[in-house]
Amino acid sequence: MFKQGSGFWRGAMCLWLARCLLGIAIFNSSHVGAAPSEGELRAAVIVAILRFTSWQVDPMDKSMLEVCLAGKPVSEAVLLSISGEQKVATRVLNVRPVKRPLDACQVVVIGEDVNEVEYERLIAEANEKSMLTVCDGCRRGLGEDAIIQLRLRQQRVSFEVNLSRARSSGVALDAQLLELATVVRK
Repeated sequence: MFKQGSGFWRGAMCLWLARCLLGIAIFNSSHVGAAPSEGELRAAVIVAILRFTSWQVDPMDKSMLEVCLAGKPVSEAVLLSISGEQKVATRVLNVRPVKRPLDACQVVVIGEDVNEVEYERLIAEANEKSMLTVCDGCRRGLGEDAIIQLRLRQQRVSFEVNLSRARSSGVALDAQLLELATVVRK
């Protein structure tokens, strides 16, 4: 059969990600033929990442995937607009601004309005639970401790993975996803 890491799997994942981007862009673009915004691209990447993530701790409500937003991530408006409508596997995304503590969250997306003290608090709390942390537009110097850090380079959204943080948090990332990351810190 196909080996993990083969060109086939990379191509299939890229095709699937392109379909996700197209779906979100069509859903959110007000002008036909308009290029997707940075927020739309980042939201599509986050949703794609969620499809290749599993959690050690089973949620109480298996029909919902709880995504919490902290500090105005770049993707916030788009993620809020698809809340309740977008599915990841069989689970509907429930996206909402963060409320302390992060008890019901399975994912926390952190933006630029989070200061260093709050960032450290969010990461520490998430690390105690099986929670995916995504840095989406964090301030310069922050983001290294998040499991996923989104970057914008030459009009393209890429992502870096902190694999040791994922393992210590009980979050498993599919090997196919790791192949697409620009950096995987072990």
